[in-house]
Amino acid sequence: MSSPDFTRGRGASRVAEELWIDLPRYTIQADKRNLQTSEAGVYFVAMDVIKQVQRAYYDLVFAWENLLVQEKLILREISDAVYTARFSYAFEFQ
Repeated sequence: MSSPDFTRGRGASRVAEELWIDLPRYTIQADKRNLQTSEAGVYFVAMDVIKQVQRAYYDLVFAWENLLVQEKLILREISDAVYTARFSYAFEFQ
């Protein structure tokens, strides 16, 4: 005696037979969807890290350029102060 086939007997329609899926196949399909979701999450995190690294790089470049500008400004102020001091010192002895 064979075991009964519940997917085909008792007046089940063809549509119901085609839509019916067993638990292992459903589990595999659900796991595929979960894997795709996980891959999308990893992709999002990777893109976010790349964006943060790029932003940090450009912040560093800006800070470096700003430091160079400030150093040039300080050197100019020092040279102006030295020139002014020399110029006024030269007029004192004339």
